[in-house]
Amino acid sequence: MYIDRYFLLEDQWNVVHVPEQPNGYAILLIGDLNHYVEKNASFWCKHPGRNELLQHLLKRGYTIFYSNCYGAHWGSPQAIRFLQRLIFYTMKQEILNPHLYLLAEGMGGLAALKLAAESHGKIRSVALINPCISLRAHALREKENRLFYKRLLKELSIAYDVLEVDVEKAVLDKHGLEHVVMNIPCHIFQDVSQQKYPIHLHARRYYDVLRAKNGEASLTLYPGEMNWDNTDTLQRFFDQYQNH
Repeated sequence: MYIDRYFLLEDQWNVVHVPEQPNGYAILLIGDLNHYVEKNASFWCKHPGRNELLQHLLKRGYTIFYSNCYGAHWGSPQAIRFLQRLIFYTMKQEILNPHLYLLAEGMGGLAALKLAAESHGKIRSVALINPCISLRAHALREKENRLFYKRLLKELSIAYDVLEVDVEKAVLDKHGLEHVVMNIPCHIFQDVSQQKYPIHLHARRYYDVLRAKNGEASLTLYPGEMNWDNTDTLQRFFDQYQNH
């Protein structure tokens, strides 16, 4: 058994899952595009595979919290400020160690890496699932389909509060792989068959960059949905940094 606490913060729905036997450590989950949180419901709770991962981490005693965070935020400054406030709020409400973990999927990787870079030592480690690392690389790929690219430009215009005609210069040119290097332990889990954020544009390239800079980085490849073995690997990755 665990307790769900859904609440509004700055008109965004959020949820905290509190395990039956808390270990004192918290995980901030930052989901992909359309990974919603609503009143008394969330995408991660309703999706069988992701809910299995939640249950596994909760059984290990981790408190998990996450937010709707403006939907298609694409790692915008507004999203980062909000997540920083959410962290502060959650730490005030719950009895938790102030140094937390980040778990991000897809688009959430953009926000996770920015948060980690601004964490001032408050992040223990970062786990990424099929991450979007370079917004520039993602946009170039979307450009192959005119409708997809137009939709992305609109989302970025709203998220970053710039005109659509200015998105490429004001946003995309500042969000390449070179802008997201960090010195926090990172484990990347990548579905090799996933095409939304292809491994050769994101996970593999970022892993190589971290390794070249002597960063603590590991990469787990798998076909299809994450299975129980990978869930166990993720949990052990978090466990090993409890004393850091």
